[in-house]
Amino acid sequence: MLQVENLTYKVMENGKETTLLRDISFEVKDGEMLVITGPNGGGKSTLARVLMGIVPASSGRILLDGVDLTGMTPDERAKAGIGYAFQQPPVFKGMTVERLLNLAAGEELPEKTCCTLLSNVGLCAKEYLKREVDATLSGGERKRIEIATVLAKRHKLCIFDEPEAGIDLWSFSMLVKQFEQIHEEKDESLILISHQERIIQMADRILIINDAEVEQCGNAAAAVRGPAVLHLHEGKERGLMEWNKEELDAITRQVLAQIDTENFGGEGAYNLRYNGTSICHGDTEHIKIKRKTDRQGIDVYISKEAQGEQVHIPVVLAVPGMTDIVYNDFYIEEGADVTIVAGCGIHNAGCDNARHDGIHAFHVGKHANVRYEEKHYGEGEGTGEKILNPVTEIDLEEGAVFTLDTAQIRGVDSTVRKTRVRMKENSRLYVTERLMTHDAQTAVSDIDVEMNGAGTNAQIISRSVAKGTSKQNFHPRAIGNAACHAHIQCDSIIMEHAQVASIPEIDARHVDAAIIHEAAIGRINDEQIMKLRTLGLSEEEAENVIIENFLQ
Repeated sequence: MLQVENLTYKVMENGKETTLLRDISFEVKDGEMLVITGPNGGGKSTLARVLMGIVPASSGRILLDGVDLTGMTPDERAKAGIGYAFQQPPVFKGMTVERLLNLAAGEELPEKTCCTLLSNVGLCAKEYLKREVDATLSGGERKRIEIATVLAKRHKLCIFDEPEAGIDLWSFSMLVKQFEQIHEEKDESLILISHQERIIQMADRILIINDAEVEQCGNAAAAVRGPAVLHLHEGKERGLMEWNKEELDAITRQVLAQIDTENFGGEGAYNLRYNGTSICHGDTEHIKIKRKTDRQGIDVYISKEAQGEQVHIPVVLAVPGMTDIVYNDFYIEEGADVTIVAGCGIHNAGCDNARHDGIHAFHVGKHANVRYEEKHYGEGEGTGEKILNPVTEIDLEEGAVFTLDTAQIRGVDSTVRKTRVRMKENSRLYVTERLMTHDAQTAVSDIDVEMNGAGTNAQIISRSVAKGTSKQNFHPRAIGNAACHAHIQCDSIIMEHAQVASIPEIDARHVDAAIIHEAAIGRINDEQIMKLRTLGLSEEEAENVIIENFLQ
C-alpha cells in the first residue's frame, strides 16, 4: 500500500518561493487503481515526479508497504517496487527498443516477450525491436514504447503520467485493456494521471488536484470538467590456434579480448602482430596471407570463392618507447564476401610513449562485399602515452560494397585517423565511427570520400563521447563527381570540460550529386538519466548505459 502524508513541494522562482504541492495526503491500497485528474497546471505531474523521487519533497512522507521512501533516489524507489512512465519520454541515440525493454525488465528478455510487450501497446514488433529510441520515432511511438518499459516488469505500484497523450484511438483501446488486465489481476497498484474519460471510468477512486491542493478524493468512475470545476459522478469499478592462445601472456590475452570480440583463437585466416613482429599466421583454402619483403606488413589475398569467411589481424604493443609502423594490403577478388577483423591494443606500463601506425589499403573487386571492423584500445599504469594513428585507403570497383566499422574503446591518449575512399559506378560505402575520449586525450578524424561513378552511395555516421578536458575534431568530406548520393551525420556527447569540433564538408561537382550533412553536439539530457533511474539504475549506471548504447 502507498501512503502519502502531508506532502509539500516548494521551489524558488525569481527569488520568490512558490508552492507547487501543498499538504497532499492520500493512500492507494494494494491492487487499487487511482486516477489523478484536475485542471492543467494544478500539480498532477509534479505530484507524480515527487512520488518517483525525480524532484525531492520539501516536507511530508511517502511510504510503500510501510517503508519510508521519502529520502530515496529514483533508482532506489524503482528497486523498492515503483514503475514510472514519463509523460514526454526522452530519446536515446544508439539504444534499440529491444535494449531499452531489457533494461526495464532487469534481464535479457526472449524476443517473443519483447514482441508481446510492443504488440500490447499497439506497435508491430518486427518493425520496432531493432530501431533506435531516437527522434526518428514519432512522439506517439515513443510514448507507447515508454509504457511498454513499465509493463516489462512487475511492480508494487505503477505510475503513468497521461498515458493517452499522443496515442491514436486504436492503440489507446489496447492500452486500456492492459490497464484493465493489471487491475483485474490485483497484483499491482496503479496511479494514472489523466483527463481521459474512459480512463477515469476505470478508477476505483479519483483524486482531483487543483491549485497545488487536493480538491476532492472519493469513489467515482467518471469526472466531467465544467467551466470552472470538476464534478464527481458515481459508477462501476474497473487493470572468444589453441596452442598459441595458451602460450600468450595474460596481458596479451586481455588486450586481444578487448580488440577482437569475435574471440581470436589462431584458427582460419589470421595474423597476430606482437611488439613489431608477426609471431603467427594461418591461411585457408580461399584466403592467403604473405609477409612483405620490402617493409613491415602483410599482403592478404582473398579469392572470389571466399564466401562468408573471416580474416583476423590483431596487433598488440606492450613495449614502452616502441614505434611500430606496418603496411597491410588487401586484394579482394570480384564477388568475394569477407569480414576482416582488425584492431590494435597498447599496454604501456612505462614512462616512454608507445605508438602504432597501421596503414591499410583495400583493393576491392567488382561486386565484392567487404566488412572491415577495427577497434583501438589502450591500458597500463605508466605515464607514457598510448598513440594510435591509423590510415585506411579504400578503392572500390564497380558494384562493390564496403562496410567500415571503427571504434576507439578507451585509453588511447592521442589518435590521428585518416580515411580515403575512391568509389566507381554503383559502389556503396557504409562508415560507422565510434569514439570515446577522457582526461586530456586528443582525437582527430579526417574522412575523404570521392564518388567518381554514377550510382555511388555513401553513408557516414560518426558518434563520439568527450569527457574530462579531452579534445575531438572531426572532418568528414564527401565529393560528388557524378550522379551519386551521400549522407554524413556527426553526433557527439560532450561532458565536463571537453571540446568537440565537428566540421562536415560536402562538395558537389555534378548536377545530380545529392549530398546531405548533419551535425549535433550536446550533453546527456537530464530526462534520459532520470528515465533510466526510474528503471532502477544509479546515476552512474544510467550515464554508462546511455554512452554504451550511443557508441554501439
